[in-house]
Amino acid sequence: VSSSRERSSLELVIAFRARFLTVICFPSPTAMAASAKAESEWTEQRTKEGKLFYWNSVTKESVWEKPDGFQAEKQPTTDKKVEKSSEPGQPTPRVRKYHDHPGGQWVVFFRPKSKPLNVMRIAADLEKHYSGVTEVTKLHRNKLRVALNNAKEANEIVCDPKFCVEYRVWIPARSVEIDGVISEDHLTVQQVLKGVGLFKRKNLPTVQVIEVRQMGNSNGEGENKKFVPTNSYRVTFAGTALPDYLEIGNVLRLPVRLYYPKVMSCSNCQKLGHTKAFCN
Repeated sequence: VSSSRERSSLELVIAFRARFLTVICFPSPTAMAASAKAESEWTEQRTKEGKLFYWNSVTKESVWEKPDGFQAEKQPTTDKKVEKSSEPGQPTPRVRKYHDHPGGQWVVFFRPKSKPLNVMRIAADLEKHYSGVTEVTKLHRNKLRVALNNAKEANEIVCDPKFCVEYRVWIPARSVEIDGVISEDHLTVQQVLKGVGLFKRKNLPTVQVIEVRQMGNSNGEGENKKFVPTNSYRVTFAGTALPDYLEIGNVLRLPVRLYYPKVMSCSNCQKLGHTKAFCN
């Protein structure tokens, strides 16, 4: 009887150990599936300057080197050209950049995008990779201000995948550009883009046009809401001085007036200057 009990106890111990080892050594099907999904979710991305990096949509990681086992997606062979959207108010995304000039201070802002701001990590990376950073100031929970002593590094930060993939990083518009409005019938966006800004004073240089949007009114609500274009165009000029005219061709000059944006209001705190998405 004693021998039988000892044998039964030994079998229970062996069974328990075998089950315990199975749990420890072999991951569950769910864990294996999650791991496989993470490994398969690497995609090729490019910075605004065209530099290649790799982004994992599951783990939110970004790396310069090609991950192990990465396979680029095969593009279907087709003769059809991709049509660009001509919908008004949807310009091609662009990155604002400073023009280098002696003196002054260059500022870059950070906001959350795919995850909250990791202030300590951002500050450490900036100090390590950018010697021109003079201060990193936390304005509030969702906004960071970075000051630099040169324009070159400020322009590099807004395109750096260490920051721009997970955060919204930008140069304030008022520091590098200004918006004006022109109005004229039978005018096209392409014609405005080819124009240049002129000042009344002949000794001042011309001003480059960097973006054009046709303005309009919206009629209806919900699914019936439609955009009705007008004969006015919002023109973004390089620099901070608004030119007096927009010259199209070699003879036509159209007067430029200052663009006044709509006042932003927050439906969350009822304050002005921001929207609900950026309310603190």
